[in-house]
Amino acid sequence: MKKNLTIVGLNPEFKKSIAKKLADELEMYYIDINDFVKYDVIDFNNIIRTVGLEYYKNLETKAVSVVSSYENSLITLNLSTFFENNNYKLLKQNSSLIYIKINFPNFKNELLKERPNCAKYESLLDEKVFKQRDGILSKICDIVVEIKFEEKNLIEKIIKSIKKYYGDILWNLAI
Repeated sequence: MKKNLTIVGLNPEFKKSIAKKLADELEMYYIDINDFVKYDVIDFNNIIRTVGLEYYKNLETKAVSVVSSYENSLITLNLSTFFENNNYKLLKQNSSLIYIKINFPNFKNELLKERPNCAKYESLLDEKVFKQRDGILSKICDIVVEIKFEEKNLIEKIIKSIKKYYGDILWNLAI
């Protein structure tokens, strides 16, 4: 049984909100890789201006390497960090990857509610790009949980999916 869980999803705020609640429910340590790096770097914009984006991406990969060695952690990160330098492979070594899957209309509506100015980022709202990312995540993640934003009992649904993946016997041994 892997030591950690990593939650990925196409809606960052929704994913983080669910992950924090799930970590509390499972009594796991919650860590967001991108927040972890930004806290360590302190001045994100200055770092990128001074030493470049590639340096910052390497910092993210180092953070993924460190955090993936933790135990009893629930991890989240941005999709760009997830795919950069094959970070998902590092995470997959000690972490079960859980994809919080939503349909495109729900994704688009919620994103526009959370970030009214995001309409200028056409790729975020492009259904073809969404489906491409969805397909990739569905293939590489260990557990895929299809949800609706307004759905009640999301945490219970995710826990049920984790139990199904590991089997009730292994799950009970882990807790």
